[in-house]
Order: sequence, then structure tokens, then C-alpha cells
Amino acid sequence: MVTLNTGAKRVLDTRDRGYPVGAGLVTDVDLTAAGVPTVASAVVLNVTAVKAEKGFWTAYTHGHARPNTSSMNLDTAGQTRPSQAIVPLDGTTKLISVYSEHGGHLIVDVVGWFTGVADGASTDGLFVPNAPLRMLDTRGLRSLPPWGGSTYEFNTGNGIPQISAAVMNITGTSPWDSGYVTAFPAGFARPLSSNLNISSWPQTVANHAIVRVSTRGAALYTQGGSHLIADVAGWYLGIVIASKSA
Repeated sequence: MVTLNTGAKRVLDTRDRGYPVGAGLVTDVDLTAAGVPTVASAVVLNVTAVKAEKGFWTAYTHGHARPNTSSMNLDTAGQTRPSQAIVPLDGTTKLISVYSEHGGHLIVDVVGWFTGVADGASTDGLFVPNAPLRMLDTRGLRSLPPWGGSTYEFNTGNGIPQISAAVMNITGTSPWDSGYVTAFPAGFARPLSSNLNISSWPQTVANHAIVRVSTRGAALYTQGGSHLIADVAGWYLGIVIASKSA
């Protein structure tokens, strides 16, 4: 797998255009801005529905029939909820499609992509699984949740020096307020993307994440303030990036 050096790249936010996705409609999402090559076999996305209606969303291969599956489900109206998805690409376009059952605003952040048959054989991007390791739990560091605007760095637990990304489950709990959580390589500027959204108090929300790491590990930012938990389940081999600050 190839991950973006500075974290996820936002390629769509329907709030910018001023109107949401309608019920029963399909939105085509262009991946070009994230650098996804046409020869990639699949793309890794974080799909977020913002203040959406109750119902499901499905991300799937552009130009193909929509599968009878869902990528994300909202159980009450007005929710904001993210979900990570791996969507196959057909090798002819840099588009994917997202279907909305009942509508709402849509955000799509590209995490990375999987190489295709045209790419040469390499161990770069090879996944190394592991039993889950809890590498961050702010409940053990402080009694009160971190304030809004806080960032916590942590080691991703790998004993292998050449790691490009970590696979983890990120959890936000005991929030001060609604807001989002962003994962990114430690020592780099925080990207305009989100991995987790907390929409009410009290709420505990988790999401799967593939996070690019640096020589300093990974970082979690909480916008609204909440306790943060990161459980690492494996790593992708690749070139480690040096952090840009001490």
C-alpha cells in the first residue's frame, strides 16, 4: 500500500459547494488531487456523512453496478459519522462513486492506494499484522479529557525500522464537546482531514484508520476535546519519513 506522506488528502466536501447530496443520488468523486494513479488497484478512503439523514452510504467502483452493500450507516437523523473504506479501481479512471440512501453532506479523504499489476514486485507496502497493541490512552495520562485543540504523539509499537504506515482503531470518548479527531504523522502539519467525528455528549466513537507515520510515530488531534485511544493492529512496510520538527 502507498500512503500519502503528510496524512490524508481531502478530495471532496460538499459543504464547499453549498448544498448536500440528495436522497437516492450518486456522487462521482475525482481522486486526482490526492495523486492516485490510474493503475492503482484500489483506494483507501475515509468517508464522512455530515448532519445527514438516517440511512446508508455505499462507496464503489465508478462505472460499475452499485453493490448491495453499505460503507457507512447512520441510525438517527442529523448525525455526523465517518467510516474507512477500501474501494476497487478498474484501471481506467481516477473516479469512484458514492451512493446516498437519504442524503446529507459528504466528505471524502484519501489515505492512500494499493498498487496494481503494472507495478513491479516489492516489499514496500507489505502488511505485517499483529495482535492489537494499545499505544495511546489519555485516560491513563490525565483524569480530565484533553482540551479542544490538543495533540498527542505516540509510538506505534513496531519493532521493524522501515514502517510507512500503521493500522489502528482510533477511539474518542468522554468528549467536552462535539468535534473531530485527525490522525497524522507526528512532526508534520496537521492535514485538512478527519478520522473520527463526535456529534453529541456523552459519546464514545471508534473508527478504523491507516495512518502514515514518521520517525516520531503518529499523532492524534482532538478539535472539541476528548479522551483519545489508539490500538495498533499492524504496519505497512516502506520508507519511513523523517519528522520536520524536533
